[in-house]
Amino acid sequence: MLKLKMWPRYWPSLFFKSFLVLIIFSCFGKAYANKLSTKQPGVIESLELLVELQKKQYKLLNSKVRRNPKVLSNISKLKEIHLHPFFMRSILFNSDEKYLNLAKKNKCLFYSLIENDLLKTAEGRIQNVIVNFTTTDGKKESAVLTKNDFIKQVYKLECPNKKETSLLFDNENLVSTLKKITLPVPQTKNDCETILEDWQRNPYTPYLCRIPEALRLSDIARKKLQRTGNTDFSKRRYYVELIRKGEFFKKKIPYFERSYLNNLCYGLSNKEKFCQPYISDDIWSKVVSGEFPDYLLAPKCKAAMNKEEVTKAQLNSCASKFKSEPKYCINKGKGDFRSFSPMPHCDSISDSLMVSQLETNYHDCPAYIDNEGMVNVHRIINHLKGAKVNSTPTTCVNETNQNFANLLFDFNYEKGWPLKLCYMDKIEDKERCDSYIPGNNELDKMSESNVVANILHRTRGLPSNTKCEIISKRKFNPNFLKYKTGCYIVYNPEECTVQQCPKRILFNLREIEDVKYVGKQEFDYFPTDFKKEKFSLANILKETFKLKDSKIRNFTELIYFLDRKPANIVHGIGCAEDIIPHFLSKKSFNQCTPLPFIIDGYLKEGSQVKMVTRLAIDDIHSPRQIPWNFIFNSIASYKILHPLDTWTLYGIQQRKGDSE
Repeated sequence: MLKLKMWPRYWPSLFFKSFLVLIIFSCFGKAYANKLSTKQPGVIESLELLVELQKKQYKLLNSKVRRNPKVLSNISKLKEIHLHPFFMRSILFNSDEKYLNLAKKNKCLFYSLIENDLLKTAEGRIQNVIVNFTTTDGKKESAVLTKNDFIKQVYKLECPNKKETSLLFDNENLVSTLKKITLPVPQTKNDCETILEDWQRNPYTPYLCRIPEALRLSDIARKKLQRTGNTDFSKRRYYVELIRKGEFFKKKIPYFERSYLNNLCYGLSNKEKFCQPYISDDIWSKVVSGEFPDYLLAPKCKAAMNKEEVTKAQLNSCASKFKSEPKYCINKGKGDFRSFSPMPHCDSISDSLMVSQLETNYHDCPAYIDNEGMVNVHRIINHLKGAKVNSTPTTCVNETNQNFANLLFDFNYEKGWPLKLCYMDKIEDKERCDSYIPGNNELDKMSESNVVANILHRTRGLPSNTKCEIISKRKFNPNFLKYKTGCYIVYNPEECTVQQCPKRILFNLREIEDVKYVGKQEFDYFPTDFKKEKFSLANILKETFKLKDSKIRNFTELIYFLDRKPANIVHGIGCAEDIIPHFLSKKSFNQCTPLPFIIDGYLKEGSQVKMVTRLAIDDIHSPRQIPWNFIFNSIASYKILHPLDTWTLYGIQQRKGDSE
């Protein structure tokens, strides 16, 4: 029976010697290590000498053995075979520690690490294997075998199940195999350590680690290819092949799986390194683990991936992306929900959301709303109601306007809603104006698209089920068959201003010119006139929701109010030039652009405290950290210019359940 030996007797002693030399180097320096080496040659050598010596030995051995190449199947009367000691030593000196630790688990893992190019010799990636063999007549020889021949034989004799595993992970079966493999996400430190130990024993691990290794080599090869001359064909072919393998894995394997395997394989021998991304103190990890609600991540993830819904795996993928690439959130994560840019870094957003008190189970689009005060009110209403809305870029405008309009209607102030669509009613022979709420929403009779469709039904005799769609001029292309028929309300983003956005109503490509848009959304957020104080937005909110508002005059009152109850938030108005001076600088004395905002938490950094702030122009899921003195100065500047010299910072607290 053919015997295959893997572990030479010197394996532990070599590790001990190398480890001892490293200790001597770190404690006493290279000179002392060399001195000891002189006194006891062959027992304690400097690490540099050991490495150099094994390279020379391996090179001489390789040169010698290559003169007598063998094919395993052609060696007659073979009694036993094992890897040559110098070949094993070369693996020990040149392979990554994490894979060496895995190799010690069992011989089959060791062989599969060689198969998947995760162990290396002085020549780099293993293509050939040097072995010692003994024939039945006692003759001992050395030979060079191709890696594939060696693996084929050892799997056949020592690890029969490995052949089937290799087939599972070939390029044709890789995707279907990965779909059947569970990649458990740890939720606690103990979970994490248990999961890592399971992976260390898992026979699939070397095949999975081939993926991040190939991706790493692909990135390196891409850089080296740029520096390689066009005439160096062999190197270029080698680099192109590495790049091709990497691109194959990127195309076939989703980001979450790639990210998970990257973290697993580079943390194989380090529990802290493997566990850190999963038990780190960031909001993304806590959402994935279920510790925090998914609406803190899901809307940003949907926008970043351009999807209406996201799976658990996709949430994991987004969490990994936001953690590993902090700058990703500067311009990503809002999609078509337009808002002010740039946004904060992912890690800054994470820190803010950890202490946030505002309910944000929806997504809005401030850039499409004419009045920033309406955005603030919309957010406050959703917070007070605990609203959950599956927002889309086509409905977000209507959601904000509808929330605001309903607030006025609930306050019996219908006439305060200014937006009308006016046309000549031939039946009544007079001009008629119908109120509308901007945006698309098939379920809302007052939505702009439905009101326009109803007007065309009354004035043009179109079917009652006619539907109109609001669309950007950039997307509307009359050359496409889709847009040649039907009702479209077309606007040009380049012509839209904060207060007005001209639109054209088209039916079958003919413009409807006798329907006019009338009214502007101009409201007082806080009272600017004693006579109209009752109809300021702050007062309507207070009366409709039975709120107890508290004037916040200083930093101490602000912190105290936020700490009193987890649902407490603070709203106000200040000069934008003072709140975000690094984005909007003053160009004239007393310049002030009124900007509503919400404060719903705070963070301490040493002696400085920053307020978690949602500006009315910002993405709702990307709060900013703004120093208190910036906010105070912005309110003080606005107070000077305010007609009633009003201080505009108030805490919002619902009376229901008040302990006082």
